[in-house]
Amino acid sequence: MLEVARTWPERVWAVEGGNGIGRHVALRLLVDGEQIVDVPPRLSAGFGCSRPGRA
Repeated sequence: MLEVARTWPERVWAVEGGNGIGRHVALRLLVDGEQIVDVPPRLSAGFGCSRPGRA
């Protein structure tokens, strides 16, 4: 994932639930020196980013 993403030099990752279920992904990205933003589930649901029952 990071190998492909590195083609964009200026990037910020949006992680839903960075303090909850997305914590492991968020921590891994931080360890790799990536910038992340925690996105509340309520916000991402309005944009079709989170689809309950389809994961």
